[in-house]
Amino acid sequence: MLITPRDFIPHFIVAIVVLISLAFAHLLLSKEEDQSISESLTRINNPFLNAEVTFQPVAATAATTAALSQQELSDLRYMREEEKLARDVYQQLYQRWGLSIFAAISRSEQIHTDRVLMLLQRYQIPDPAANLAPGQFQNRHLATLYRDLIQRGEQSTLEALRVGALIEEVDIDDLDKAMANSAHQDITQVYHNIQQGSYRHLQGFVHSIEQFGQRYQAVVLPQSRVDEIVHAPFALPLTPPWPQQGQNRLP
Repeated sequence: MLITPRDFIPHFIVAIVVLISLAFAHLLLSKEEDQSISESLTRINNPFLNAEVTFQPVAATAATTAALSQQELSDLRYMREEEKLARDVYQQLYQRWGLSIFAAISRSEQIHTDRVLMLLQRYQIPDPAANLAPGQFQNRHLATLYRDLIQRGEQSTLEALRVGALIEEVDIDDLDKAMANSAHQDITQVYHNIQQGSYRHLQGFVHSIEQFGQRYQAVVLPQSRVDEIVHAPFALPLTPPWPQQGQNRLP
């Protein structure tokens, strides 16, 4: 019996339909798996989030702007807005994805930015974040960065968690440098307290990323330091390898 090319057409069409169906089923299952993970993250009892950082008391002293170096002034202004950026990003990503980790950490970031505001008021420094709505910043770099992070974080829940981890990495790095620049114990103590919170936030985000079966790759800090933070007890000692000067900024 002679088989012509026309005889293969029905079989070819069936094969194409089967392949398309399998591909669609795989995509659907992947989305359902991600959705299941996302839903579990909204309910997860994450010890890194439930344990709040206890801020150590800072002695109140009479102070003026003249008592600070220009670098200390710059650092305080920047850290005020950087902590606000973290809060604003997490609030927006919580609205987008509904993950409880963003709601919990955004509340902590509010405490952080309030602590820096306390220092600004103590040293009679105008507040760069006064009367600014979420997503608004005097610092142009932070304004642009906010938009970039939101755009990236709205791609997927996993990417949103990576954005959170990146923010905490940079916050830790900037706090290292700000503490190295400060000659005032009250300022250093506030930075240290905030950094303790950032350690826990990084732990929380990395823990959540691992729920997706992913290993977090450090972006700003050395991978060894990120791994140390992620696997360390909650309270880490005040012994980071501080550089002597300069202030890192998010790329």
